Amino acid sequence: MRKNFYSIAIFLSLFFYCDLTLAQIRFPSAQEEYKQREPAIIFYPYYNDVQLLEINNLERWNDEVSYYEMTRPRAMEWSSLLPPPAPNVYLLRHRNGTIVKAFNTRSSLEELTRKYGKLKPAELPKGAIPLPASFSRTMLYRHTPVQDYIFDGCFKIYSMQSTAAKRTGRNWPDITTQQGDLVGLIDTLGNIILPVEYDGLWPLKGDVLAVKDSLYGVLTKAGKEVVPMIYESASPLRNDRVAFYQQKKIRLIYDPVEKKSYSPKEYDYARLESYEFHNDPEKRTTAGYYSVRKDGKFGFIDASYREVLPPMYDYCEPVFHNGLTRVCRDKKWGFIDTTCREVIPCVYEDATDFYMGLARVVLDGEVQCINTNAELSGPCNRSWEEWKAADKKLPDGRQVVTRGQLDGLVNGSGRIVLPIIYQQIRMIESGIKQFDYLEGFYLVQRFNLYGVIKKNGTEVLPIVYDHIRNFHHSTGVAIVERNEKQGLIDRSFKLVIPCEYEAISSPQVPGFVAFRQNSLWGWMDYVGKVAVVPQFDQIGWMYDGRMRAEKGEKFGIVDINGREVIPIKYEGIEDRFYNGYIRAILNKKYGYLDSTGAIVIPFEYDEVRNFEKPIAGAQKGKFYGFIDRSGKEVVPFIYDFVDHSWYSDGLVKVVRKGKIGYVDATGKEVIPCIYDEERGFNPSKGRYVLLKHEWKYVKAEAN
Repeated sequence: MRKNFYSIAIFLSLFFYCDLTLAQIRFPSAQEEYKQREPAIIFYPYYNDVQLLEINNLERWNDEVSYYEMTRPRAMEWSSLLPPPAPNVYLLRHRNGTIVKAFNTRSSLEELTRKYGKLKPAELPKGAIPLPASFSRTMLYRHTPVQDYIFDGCFKIYSMQSTAAKRTGRNWPDITTQQGDLVGLIDTLGNIILPVEYDGLWPLKGDVLAVKDSLYGVLTKAGKEVVPMIYESASPLRNDRVAFYQQKKIRLIYDPVEKKSYSPKEYDYARLESYEFHNDPEKRTTAGYYSVRKDGKFGFIDASYREVLPPMYDYCEPVFHNGLTRVCRDKKWGFIDTTCREVIPCVYEDATDFYMGLARVVLDGEVQCINTNAELSGPCNRSWEEWKAADKKLPDGRQVVTRGQLDGLVNGSGRIVLPIIYQQIRMIESGIKQFDYLEGFYLVQRFNLYGVIKKNGTEVLPIVYDHIRNFHHSTGVAIVERNEKQGLIDRSFKLVIPCEYEAISSPQVPGFVAFRQNSLWGWMDYVGKVAVVPQFDQIGWMYDGRMRAEKGEKFGIVDINGREVIPIKYEGIEDRFYNGYIRAILNKKYGYLDSTGAIVIPFEYDEVRNFEKPIAGAQKGKFYGFIDRSGKEVVPFIYDFVDHSWYSDGLVKVVRKGKIGYVDATGKEVIPCIYDEERGFNPSKGRYVLLKHEWKYVKAEAN
């Protein structure tokens, strides 16, 4: 027994010793190691007595990522967490050791010559690694910014105006650009083949996708336009193709392999990515089709972007189950085959995709199962494909139901009244009072756009808007937005102001609405008649119908006709009057104006509070006191701080020598400054305060 005890004791002693020893071992951090290491240098062959040297910051960064991945693996790749590398530096060195050209560096040629002029692969800076010109990378992470090895013998050079790199956030995640920098291309001889004047460059199978002045196109390496640089955006497709957009619509598709451009028919939307099915027991197929949408209707195009199914259905997806895919037209469902022929007519209130030769359908409220010939196929036990009810019914008693990620609507009897094709369905608040809804109308969302439909499915406001806001309670209008332009609708869903303006403010004055054009604000009535032309940098409605206005970082007050009531000359001004006074800032000092713009209390304070009561807090120097409406000092400037707002019991919090107290509307300190902290106010109990480690409620003593 004693022997076993000693064995256990020796084992525990060794265990804790080893544990403590290991605890003292510290692996060097990646930062410590890589701060000391120089980037690799690639030496290219001489040509006409000039040699290209590439200082490989990218490889150094890639090694750093590798170190992190091996020593500190985590869920998110380190390549997406570490700051992207600086661009590789390119030096052109003459045989005599002089650096004659340099790109992507701010160092002078003289400095570079001193450091790299006589450098040979065997005499690299400490920590640097020589790499032959035939070097090719074998380890690349998903987020690796392969910015220098993608142009087949060409290299990206930057204007070097900025100091830090950032990811572009576009759909080419392996590219980084210098923030604010322009970019071009050079060859291995240092010749500029694309000037440094582009906002971004990407490889495209021997061509170059370019963006300049926010317009996209495709260039050859000789700078010739293959796709004109007139498009507002571009996105990659499968098979290396690129789609180009204008007004958010695909206008052209370029195939860099075939060197061929396609001009598809104009659609509101086209999904040009194929579905992929691997080891699929259902043997689903897309038949080589893509989904397109125009005026709210869906159709198909083929791989050559030729229309094979005109946009005519409310819903259809190019995913064929057992050779058929379901379609919806006029709130009824049917099926088409891979030739786009409607082989099962649209007569069903609901339908699911075929699975193992059967589909679940609803006809006249009765659930049935049919085969691919539309024949009834016995009992229908496909319960897993039924819709699911949302948590709550709508205020009108109808129920939103969902299947997959789409919503529909059923009535109290469980009959489908709106097909399951919407992203969202909800009732519309009238804005007149809380929980008051516009009976029989629903706000719906499809294709990430919004519209309004009646309970019978008729569109009263087409589903084309990016946003539809709530109706304003007093003006009865709501802001709508389409293609980044805003307008107004009324409660009958009539578009009273077209979506032509950069912004429209929340309507607060009946009959008028503020709008922004060319970055300036003005206002108009509800029939679009301009009352005040856009001229203000910012405006804000005031409670009495006037507006606070800003021009050139100066503020004032204007009336509904745009006339200056208070001159626009102040550095700041409040957004409302308090008991006839409004506070403002002039020459970095605070004072008060009346509604005519007259100075009633001079601008001599470092800070002031609003005149919510007969007195207001004011600051001079480091201390606060109270003044009355004539500017007379009512309470000396003895406080460290005066709170901004008064409580409902007519007191305001003050701080003196670090202690909290409270002052009434006469300036009397009715609760002394002795408390350490405050946590809230109860109208019946008073303030919850801390005094000498004890929390309690205190109230002002009654007079």
